[in-house]
Amino acid sequence: MALYSPTSITIAKKKSSQQSQPRKDQRNDE
Repeated sequence: MALYSPTSITIAKKKSSQQSQPRKDQRNDE
């Protein structure tokens, strides 16, 4: 199922991380 595909899981984790600590993600990008 698409909902359980690795890509979807990665995107979901990324969104959760950005919502939890957006500043930390921005620092990592820079």
